[in-house]
Amino acid sequence: MTVLSKMGITRRYLPRFKTRPLVIIAAIALCLIVQRQCHIISIKLKVPEVDNLKWVDPRIGTDGDGHVWLGAGVPNGMVKVSADSDHVEPGYHPTRPIIGFSHTHVSGTGGGRSYQNMVLTPHFTTGNATFLEPGTTTTNTRIPDFKSQRDFEESKPGYYAVSLSTVKLNASITAAASFAKHQWSFNLETVRNNLLASKNDAVTLHAVLKAKHPTMGFKSGVAESDGSRIMVTGEYQDTWSSSFELHPSNGIYKVYSCMGAAASIKPHQYGVLTNTESQHGSQDTKTVQVKTTNSVGLYDYSGDGDNIGGYFSFTVDETMADENGNVDVFLDVGISFKSMDRACERLKEAQAVSFDGQVKIAATLWKQNLGAISVQGPLLRKEDEIIFFSSFYRMFFMPVNRTGENPAWPNGTETLPYYDDFLNPLLTLIAPKLQTDLINSLMLSAKYNRGYLGDSHVGNSFGITQGGNNAEILITEAFIKQIPGINYTAAYDLLRTSSETESPFHYIFEGRGHVQEYKTTGYVSVKTKSDLDDLMERNNGRFKSSSVSRTVEYAYADYTIGMMAKSMGFLNDSAELLRRSGNWRLLWDNETVDHGYTGFLQPRLKAEDGKPGPFKRISPTFGSPINHFNEIDEFYEDCSWSYSFFAPHQMKSVIQHMGGDETFIARIDAFFNLGIYNPGNEPAFLVPVLYHYAGRPDLSTKRLDAIIQNNFTAQSNGIPGNDDSASMGSWFMCAAMGLFPVAGQDVYLIVAPRFKVVTLRVGEDGRNVFKIRVVRGKDEEDARVIQSAKLNGRILNRSWLRHGEIIRGGKLELFMGSRSREWGNAVENRPPSFDGL
Repeated sequence: MTVLSKMGITRRYLPRFKTRPLVIIAAIALCLIVQRQCHIISIKLKVPEVDNLKWVDPRIGTDGDGHVWLGAGVPNGMVKVSADSDHVEPGYHPTRPIIGFSHTHVSGTGGGRSYQNMVLTPHFTTGNATFLEPGTTTTNTRIPDFKSQRDFEESKPGYYAVSLSTVKLNASITAAASFAKHQWSFNLETVRNNLLASKNDAVTLHAVLKAKHPTMGFKSGVAESDGSRIMVTGEYQDTWSSSFELHPSNGIYKVYSCMGAAASIKPHQYGVLTNTESQHGSQDTKTVQVKTTNSVGLYDYSGDGDNIGGYFSFTVDETMADENGNVDVFLDVGISFKSMDRACERLKEAQAVSFDGQVKIAATLWKQNLGAISVQGPLLRKEDEIIFFSSFYRMFFMPVNRTGENPAWPNGTETLPYYDDFLNPLLTLIAPKLQTDLINSLMLSAKYNRGYLGDSHVGNSFGITQGGNNAEILITEAFIKQIPGINYTAAYDLLRTSSETESPFHYIFEGRGHVQEYKTTGYVSVKTKSDLDDLMERNNGRFKSSSVSRTVEYAYADYTIGMMAKSMGFLNDSAELLRRSGNWRLLWDNETVDHGYTGFLQPRLKAEDGKPGPFKRISPTFGSPINHFNEIDEFYEDCSWSYSFFAPHQMKSVIQHMGGDETFIARIDAFFNLGIYNPGNEPAFLVPVLYHYAGRPDLSTKRLDAIIQNNFTAQSNGIPGNDDSASMGSWFMCAAMGLFPVAGQDVYLIVAPRFKVVTLRVGEDGRNVFKIRVVRGKDEEDARVIQSAKLNGRILNRSWLRHGEIIRGGKLELFMGSRSREWGNAVENRPPSFDGL
């Protein structure tokens, strides 16, 4: 039941076809419209018989620290509409007052807010009210503020609705890739009573579209109207890609919006206005225009800075209402990041489809994407299906496809940080075309940005790199998995430029930092205040050197690039890169002891006389939940305990450094039991399954089960930290499916699934099927230990798979019991470790 039906408001605008030919024509039209919008979709499957949309709860992660966006959109769509609140990273908050509906969002991110552009708000007045007489101008006006409480909400993929209790209006939204459709419904008598108006008074609804969100970086704007359209342009500077407002030129972008009203109820007045000037017109008035520059401050969190926008005014009486006094007003908004002409073309596309028609189109697109995986029979909790498909749904919020919408280069996918280990490996299985598009976009952005790879792309610019540059891992993983459609020769050239030379712009945005030092001494040293340039100093050392994080991540990236070089025949490059892949050892300090365990990664001071500098020892728990949580120092967003486990390519050596298998296992246990582990952030994502490398995959399953039980639920606060472009949700999916990827490699660790059967449609267009099936005895219904396995009918003794074994399709059978057995224990059956290279 929709919000509208709960309120007793029916959708009169949707025709009810009674003849079969018309139904067929409508179906064909829907198909054509879906195909027109499908250019954003990379998964092209037949709509599955089982509809996974029923398991999606969009509310999961919207409360607490999840920062999940909630609203209307399509997979990887540029437009994501949400009911926004003040000072919230994703825009949406489940309990704070709503300040309007903005059209662009990110999801799951912490730190600085991004986008939330073009805010649409409703305002009621009594009578045939106007802001001013047509054709007049004033300098004593202000764009009206809006704030409303909510009674209830409804959300499903492609559709969002909310009852705005303060103004007595019900707002419903649906969206396509580059436009949004709004339906505002209200009862005339209820609104009159709310306004303390008399029974015969007309009611005027003003729809105001303004450029500036109260807490975003607004620079300047232009608004104009020709009576049929409100056209608003805003120029902004993004928080993340401007290094938290400190870089003067990075992260600057424009958004163009073009709004029109449905023909059923036409506006009687229109206008454009700033906080200091207004121009207004009626249907016989020429185009009106205003311009503004934010004179108070770029990031004016008080909301007192200048703004700009336009409005339609609709005067409504009983002649426009149905027999119950209900009124529907429809507004369409086209969005472009490139030009107003493109935004108005998107408006035309929006006006060519009905509201309910677009709801169906969006649902079809979501159904196609979520059909790539199916599960049967939850083994531990019924809510796991809801958590699983809600996580899967969030996987397609970002990256955002902005093909043709970047003013600096012709096409591509805009992405937020690649700082996760699970979203992108999952895409290589179920949506390789999307991964191809993402990498080609990444390479294109490097081409137009001095030839260096960035760690993320937001606001037409590279965002802040975190730790190492994870774009390197993204590309090399695609190469080793043979993802098609990528020019790997050009990719290798970019990798070499980014890893061997330092960008003349700034390493905080692209390439690597402290490259020459790393190449010469083998590590990045601790930076003192005198080492920081002006930008880093103004950041108050926020990102400092992250010396340990950068060193270990550069070393791992060197391994992946080195393996790519070896395969391509660049043997000299390969030899040097693979030598550097062991550089993490230079930061290993055998004299650091913590909680009874010896040997941890520690930062070092600068090298002297060709020898490594002395250690600058830090408590191994510093930055963890038990000691200055999330303090950013030499270990980016985590602590030495966590980073000391990080050498995914040389785990055999890590185990030796920690004292052998038994001590290594005990040390992982201590990491969790002492409360050092942070389940809400990426640096420790792989640690729960590292038991595999010591021959105990059963303990990996046991640890994952405990983490999920304690941290993941189907509630609005049901994830333990920032969803970070669905990396948190992807982590859950990998654990629940029983396939845990090692990012940068073609290796997937096998753990006990949380479902009886998992089916993946893999490869290009999902043409192959890979099925995972759990087999348990009648008396062992709760068994969680894999005792043996078969791959395509043959015995599988190892605890891991190659990407190629999955992508070709097949069947993995896992025979499970209650007690530990020998499966995966023998050295030859453990995941590969490349210590000898």
